[in-house]
Amino acid sequence: MRPLLLDEVAAYIAASSTFFAVGSSTSKTSIWKSQFPIERPNTAVALYETGGLPPSYRYDTVDHERPGVQVISRSTSYVTARQNAQRIWKLLATVENSTLSGVRYINITPSQSPFPIGSDAENRFLISSNFIAGKATT
Repeated sequence: MRPLLLDEVAAYIAASSTFFAVGSSTSKTSIWKSQFPIERPNTAVALYETGGLPPSYRYDTVDHERPGVQVISRSTSYVTARQNAQRIWKLLATVENSTLSGVRYINITPSQSPFPIGSDAENRFLISSNFIAGKATT
């Protein structure tokens, strides 16, 4: 079975930075896939699959798919939430003709710069950014 989009992206972020780890971590900011743990940790990042764009075709076959990824960074500190979102934005924006977990990515393109989306029920700041990934189909 092929690795899933969020697995590939989370592993890439963790491997490319000293700031992040997939899952629970006491020394790095935790990256969660498809959800945040409700209460702790206060500072964390969650990745979500979102609607992307239609696939790219070459002649009459699909050349690559273009799924969407949303990154949400949270923290009790606005500055920390923003810094973590910006770090991930820079990492993903530079993916070009790269292999993530054995899958070729043409690119991962930001849809916009990180932006605040409010706060959660625990009054932690939330900063989001969205991306479209050009992902090979084979």
